[in-house]
Amino acid sequence: MRSYYKMVKKALLVGINYKGQPVELKGCINDVNNVAGVLRSKCGYPAENVRILTEATKDAMIAGIQWLVTGNRSGDALVFYYSGHGSTVKDVDGDEKSGRDDVLVPFDYATNGVITDDWLYDNLASKVSGGVTLWGFTDCCHSGTMCDLKYNVVPNCSVRVGRPRSPYDTNNWT
Repeated sequence: MRSYYKMVKKALLVGINYKGQPVELKGCINDVNNVAGVLRSKCGYPAENVRILTEATKDAMIAGIQWLVTGNRSGDALVFYYSGHGSTVKDVDGDEKSGRDDVLVPFDYATNGVITDDWLYDNLASKVSGGVTLWGFTDCCHSGTMCDLKYNVVPNCSVRVGRPRSPYDTNNWT
C-alpha cells in the first residue's frame, strides 16, 4: 500500500508599526495583511497555516519562528515575512566582515533586545530540512544579510526611489 504525503504550506508574517513609540511606522501591519491575502488566495496557503503577528514581542517572534520550522518534510513550502525596523549591533562572535550583525527589531526591543542575523541563521535558515522551500522576506533596513546565508541575490537595478544606488560591493558578501 502506498503512502501519500500532501505538501504542507505554512507562513509566519510579522508586521510591527511600533504604535505609540518614537520610532512609529505606518504600513507594516498593512503589509502583512496584504501578503496574507495573496498567500491564501493566489498561492494556496490554508488560512490556519498563515500566522500573522502584529506589534510582536521578541518572545512572540521566537515562538512563531519555532512553529514555522517544526515538523516540516521534504516538499513543504514555508514563508517568513517581516515588515518593521531593522538595525545593526556590534558583532560579538567575529563572523561579520563589517563588524556589525544585522537585526530585526521587535516591538519590545527596548526591554528585551533584538533578534540577530546569527540567531536567524541558527533557528530559521539552518532548521529547514532538505527538500523544504523557505521563502524569506525582510522588509526593513539592514536586511541584505539578515539570515547570514552563504549566497545572496545581486539586485540588477541602478536607481532606488529616484536616488542613484550605492555601488554593489561583492566584498560585503561571503
